[in-house]
Amino acid sequence: MTDTTDTTPTSVSDADETMRQAIVCFRNRMEAANRKFIQDRVDEIETLGLATEEEKLYKIRAYWGLCDVGKGGIPGCGGPMSPKRFREGLERRQVTRLADVPAVPHHQIDGIQQRASWNTEARQKLYLETVQQVCQAAAEEFAARYPDDDEPVGVIPPCDELACFLRHVNSVRDMDMRISGMAPFHPVLHLGGRREDDEDDDGDDLGVLGEKPRKALEEVQFTKIMTFGSVGHDIEVKVGFITGEGCDMDGYTEWFSAYLYCRRWVEDDDPRHRDWAWRIFFFDDGIENPRTLYGHYPRFDSISEFLDWYSSWPDYLDMDRLRRMFRRLPPGCDSDCESDCEGHEWP
Repeated sequence: MTDTTDTTPTSVSDADETMRQAIVCFRNRMEAANRKFIQDRVDEIETLGLATEEEKLYKIRAYWGLCDVGKGGIPGCGGPMSPKRFREGLERRQVTRLADVPAVPHHQIDGIQQRASWNTEARQKLYLETVQQVCQAAAEEFAARYPDDDEPVGVIPPCDELACFLRHVNSVRDMDMRISGMAPFHPVLHLGGRREDDEDDDGDDLGVLGEKPRKALEEVQFTKIMTFGSVGHDIEVKVGFITGEGCDMDGYTEWFSAYLYCRRWVEDDDPRHRDWAWRIFFFDDGIENPRTLYGHYPRFDSISEFLDWYSSWPDYLDMDRLRRMFRRLPPGCDSDCESDCEGHEWP
């Protein structure tokens, strides 16, 4: 298939501006949604008539990302901490009133994760070149192993849209106070070095950094031999890689995300789906994919389309289901006892 992509400066500039606008819209929408979710939970807890502020804070700590609020919170419950996250955690643990919780800082409130180790053009270019090289080698290895394949490997194209994305942010992650198991989209996943929200450069040279993505990508390769029962039986994958996984409240992986060079091999209303292209997919580890999520099969032809969908979770929030889930396993209760313990009084 001939590549007709226009790479003139004007088209590159337009693509970059489109991505910038999509990310700005995403950040605003995610922050507004998360702040409203927190405020609604605060208002809900205030209606319970609890006698003390500590009792109220105990209730709000049931939600992921707020488990360290107040002096009774669990330090570091959100995972390993950079200096910035450590400072935020200290501020959250100083909260003494439920009414102050909506104003406490949280590094994921707008759904964006930064990673200082990959914030320069040279490093982003190095990463994208490594992605192309590793994916090309993986596709060729698969073709050599299964020589009866109907179509030659061809050239795996660069991830041009991903390049636009990485010029602005390195990953997006749902704060997921709902503990729904939503996966992040983190295309520089598992690269080691400094954490995503560290402020300072880690000083590694490009040669050292070049080996990190290569090794990581080789570990999370996603070739079409893995397609059946994963992203869907109607999708043919040439190559790609896992970009994140999200766990439910029991610690089990609920959703994976992946960036795949693929096409749909069955006819549908959009003939473009038959073309090979880089796309984002969300899927579970079962055999029922694709599953509907947020009213949509979670497969996206563009990162901008994905960002719009990813920030739509409030439109599909089922609070009755969420309350039932938290009654099953509230803070301080380690089994599905359905008893009258303190935790099961949660509304």
